[in-house]
Amino acid sequence: MNICKAENCNRESYRQGYCSLHVYRFRRYGDPNITKYITNNKCVIEGCNDKYCAGGYCAKHYQRFKKYGDPMKRYIPEIKICQVNGCTGIYDARGYCRNHYNQLIRSKKPKCLIEDCQEITVSQGYCNKHYLRLRIHGDANKTIRDVNPHDKCSIEGCNKKFIAKGMCNAHYMSWYNDKRRAIVINHYTKGENKCQCCGESILILLTIEHDNQDGAKHRHEGIHSGSDLINWLIRNNFPEGFSVLCSTCNVGKYRNGGICPHKDPKYNP
Repeated sequence: MNICKAENCNRESYRQGYCSLHVYRFRRYGDPNITKYITNNKCVIEGCNDKYCAGGYCAKHYQRFKKYGDPMKRYIPEIKICQVNGCTGIYDARGYCRNHYNQLIRSKKPKCLIEDCQEITVSQGYCNKHYLRLRIHGDANKTIRDVNPHDKCSIEGCNKKFIAKGMCNAHYMSWYNDKRRAIVINHYTKGENKCQCCGESILILLTIEHDNQDGAKHRHEGIHSGSDLINWLIRNNFPEGFSVLCSTCNVGKYRNGGICPHKDPKYNP
């Protein structure tokens, strides 16, 4: 059995040649023979008023003592320069500055399919710029100027600034809302796209009807407009309890106590 090497200690050695008691003292005070190093809770370094942590030092000075053997020694990082000849940039990774390191990474990735484009591939063989053109215009070589060279809304009579899809913000949002509205109507009519009461098929006349007459509940939840309802239906994966009626049937059902006048015998003797 190994005996603790501390003076007058016969306990079994635990770690670093000391028993558990003297290991604790060594770690806490820096000397296994000291039972209590300090009488206050301040760092022993002159001019430091930070709270005592271990070994008589605050956390900052104790970490310096553990790492360098001197609580007053500070780490001064070595400034490395990029290994590319003539470059004075600061080292970032693999011996290169950030600029040359990015060039190294880019040189190992495939280039965009568009001729004379040196950007790296992002998706479908195109760089980010040409891929976005492909998604928006259907052609990776088309630019906004090619689609709308006059930078004006393409709707006749509108001179507002072009925003997207060749339209100004107002016309684009109208187109966008009509597109989403058509998706909802197509779902709830199972592809028929007509009023489920009278058969009206003009899209602009069709509306979304609450089957349980609980539209007030949605309005209390912040769904105040038709576009709000359309977005809510799409976001919640087209829940049940809704149908498609034309404006006439919708208003008639509301004014006639929940029954469309087309189906009420008193209006159709």
